[in-house]
Amino acid sequence: MNRATWLQDRRMQKFWDVLSRWERRELSMLEAGELLGMSERPVPPLPGAV
Repeated sequence: MNRATWLQDRRMQKFWDVLSRWERRELSMLEAGELLGMSERPVPPLPGAV
């Protein structure tokens, strides 16, 4: 297994761990986003989407 594959597998493991903790209500959405390195800002709507 090369480094890139290992890193991708590790990121997926972390994602599924955080997701399962959020589903069990051990984490808030804000905490889960912080652990995954995501912003709490909402995604802007697509142009033309209503």
